[in-house]
Amino acid sequence: MSKLSAKFWVYVNKNGFLGLSIDKPVRDEELGKWVAKFPYCNSIMYAQVMEMISKTKFGWNCEPEYIEINYQ
Repeated sequence: MSKLSAKFWVYVNKNGFLGLSIDKPVRDEELGKWVAKFPYCNSIMYAQVMEMISKTKFGWNCEPEYIEINYQ
């Protein structure tokens, strides 16, 4: 059985929006958001990361975090 993985960056914009992207986002102070060229769109991962992040103090003032999840 082969292993699958999901690799993405997690960030929170100034308005509280949680974002996921394949490339490392760059902070845009003027717009109040992180800018990435390649958004990561997976509703299951998004929901799981949102639940995890909601229990932390991770926010706009934090640098994006790179996450790699391996599963079968």
